[in-house]
Amino acid sequence: MSSRTQQFRQSFLLTGAVSALVLVMGFALLSSRSVTRIVERQANERGQDVAAHAASLVGMYLQERRREAEALARSPAVVRAALDGSQQAVSQRLPQLDTPTLERMFAQRHALGGDPDLAAYLRDYIQRSEFAELFFTERHGYSVLASSRTSDFVQSDEEWWRRAAAEGVYEGAPHYDSSAAAVSLEYDVAIRAPRLTTPVGVLKTVFALDRLSRLLTATDVGGGARLQVVDAQGTLLVGGGGPNPTDLLRPIPDAALVPRLAHADTATVPGPTGEQLVVTVPVDNGKWWVVFR
Repeated sequence: MSSRTQQFRQSFLLTGAVSALVLVMGFALLSSRSVTRIVERQANERGQDVAAHAASLVGMYLQERRREAEALARSPAVVRAALDGSQQAVSQRLPQLDTPTLERMFAQRHALGGDPDLAAYLRDYIQRSEFAELFFTERHGYSVLASSRTSDFVQSDEEWWRRAAAEGVYEGAPHYDSSAAAVSLEYDVAIRAPRLTTPVGVLKTVFALDRLSRLLTATDVGGGARLQVVDAQGTLLVGGGGPNPTDLLRPIPDAALVPRLAHADTATVPGPTGEQLVVTVPVDNGKWWVVFR
């Protein structure tokens, strides 16, 4: 009798131990999954916060450059120089000549010229601003003054000049600037004078995005994360942390998997060490996206 009781007792203890072990393992598994979900949620939230902050930074940077260009185009000195350039062109009967003849006439300086103080100001301006190039024309499209020698004297046959003169502003497609080892943008603005309905010239500005790249690099992303800026095709325009110049203006490898929607979004994409969280936020009215990964 005592032997059978002992067996029951051992069986009960064994069953209890197994049950306790199962419960402990179950709780551990649930706890592990809960911790994983918490970590993933926190990473997602931090990614969204960082990407939103970076998108705001990119938007403000672009807005500042555009406003700066527009302010230069409204400068009384620039407006007056454009008006004087038009008068000079008419007095010399330049509009009656064809483009090849004009290019030969102005082959040395490629500009009408004007106020030497304003010319010096433009040359100095690119040394202490974000702009890499500045020049403006009078109303016929002839270059007046520039921060450096332009490639042509006549600009009226260029799309940027025609668009800016007709529409008020023109923003060119990003292009690679080898001197800055960065992507550059041009923003061109019609020059308007008081009481005149038609533009009296066009100001061309070009600025590199290397400064924006440094600003993104300085953003605290932590944990080896990085920030990028891409366009609608997934082309890399800016990369925090000093991207390889050969990667610029090329689609990022996982462009097809990275969401580019009208609102902030997240996705999980394959990475070098496994799955990688990606957060995207639109910027500049949905023309570009900040990518946090």
